[in-house]
Amino acid sequence: MGVYYNPVTDITDGIVGRRIQGHDHAAAKRQLRGDEHLYVVCDRAIFMQAANVDAKSEFDAFYQVYMTGNALSFELYALTAEQHQRADTR
Repeated sequence: MGVYYNPVTDITDGIVGRRIQGHDHAAAKRQLRGDEHLYVVCDRAIFMQAANVDAKSEFDAFYQVYMTGNALSFELYALTAEQHQRADTR
């Protein structure tokens, strides 16, 4: 089960969240402020996906998808607790 933010364009268009640099979970988590949550946006060619990756296991799973070529991009974002609460749990 994951937590996904929709629509992804809210993130990519800068309406919610802020960009985090890097591809390392620990370093990304250190860039979070207070109540923020870590999200990844992946371009899967036929659709875009924004998923919560606070847990290292979730982060690693999405990074593996990217590293094996099954995603065209892997971009990290910080979303506030309020923005995170609007995400879908599936």
